[in-house]
Amino acid sequence: MNEHILKFHKDPLCSYVFDGSGISGDNIDVVVVRMSYMAMIRSSALRKPVGLCLQGGRVDYIDDVLDDEWHELLGDIINVDDNDEISDLDCDVDEADVFVSHDGSDEGVRLSKLALEIYPELFTVCDVTTIPQLRFIINGNTWKQEYFRHIKRTYTSLVKTHEIDILVHTENRAADVVDMFKDIPGNIEVDDTIPPKQFQHCCTFNKTLERVVYYYKDESEGFVLIDSNHIAVVFANFIKKYSNANLVVLPTTFANKASTDYMEENGISTAEKNDTDIVILGGGWVVVEKTSSIGDCKKLRTWLELFKNNDKGDAFVTVLAFEAILKMEKQKIQDIASLYTNIPSSHGFLNLDQVKPLDLQLQYSVRETLDLYEKSYIKVVTEATQLHIYTEASTVNHADELLWRIKQKIKI
Repeated sequence: MNEHILKFHKDPLCSYVFDGSGISGDNIDVVVVRMSYMAMIRSSALRKPVGLCLQGGRVDYIDDVLDDEWHELLGDIINVDDNDEISDLDCDVDEADVFVSHDGSDEGVRLSKLALEIYPELFTVCDVTTIPQLRFIINGNTWKQEYFRHIKRTYTSLVKTHEIDILVHTENRAADVVDMFKDIPGNIEVDDTIPPKQFQHCCTFNKTLERVVYYYKDESEGFVLIDSNHIAVVFANFIKKYSNANLVVLPTTFANKASTDYMEENGISTAEKNDTDIVILGGGWVVVEKTSSIGDCKKLRTWLELFKNNDKGDAFVTVLAFEAILKMEKQKIQDIASLYTNIPSSHGFLNLDQVKPLDLQLQYSVRETLDLYEKSYIKVVTEATQLHIYTEASTVNHADELLWRIKQKIKI
């Protein structure tokens, strides 16, 4: 067992939260060291590169979502407190290939050096600062320059000299966003303090720069949201127009029912099948399963090149793919909003230790509550240590009230 890992072995156990791909904990050094060890085991077992992205006090594991067996092993590695037990987890990791990136902060640099100390000959620290860029590299590509070169070359071949006008609001990672758009022609502002102009394209990225939502200010000065499922619908309609490929859209977990109703009414499948050729993730990401089924449309084939070498999501690419469709199809952003109108909704959370067992009687009681409201809908999902409750109803007040009623029924 590597001495550096054993150095942290005697530290107090680390409480942590794992959300399927990333971990945050109360002792980030312990998390980084042991996640690094986990990455070596995973890379060696699968005989392929894996990545770790260190950002914002968490470690993101860049590979497929871990199944239950690997999740259990991860818990053992992070929380093991016996030398014999941790030795039992040792394996031949000499063939491992682990790429490490960080968010550019002083803390990110420090943590990347910490990970590198474990097995310097098996770890490579990359000059990339986002998860999508790291995925691009572990899928067999060269450094960040090639990531930008490929995306921008593909985009400009689609829109030629068209200049986009877009305002990006981001709570963090502004420098990364500026870096992304620096060679894209147009008026691109990255500033939280600038109010949008009427009908100007505005967007905001999530913290990992994998997801994006659009919005704009309409003629009445109100804000109109174009969420990630709206974007997925735009992509689906574009592909269907120029190809007969078998297409599936997998909506986000809390997709508004208006979006799934639109897909059903317009012949867009939301259930993956064995003969699926193209999958569109609800976050606005396209995965081509079978290139032979795309067809001969050059415009479509070039557009799909934007999504090459990254099968999970990239907000930068999603923005350029969306803007390219609007340009090529001569559509306005308000045309996209008019495809369907989201039903008013509300979100809430309860800690799992506050929740009654969801037996059949309680489920029936919740169902009775739905009958009190028009267009009512509920979805409940367990997330790490919390229960996430999502409601829809005919008005915002009714959605909020429905959420409150459901919470009262299931709270201990």
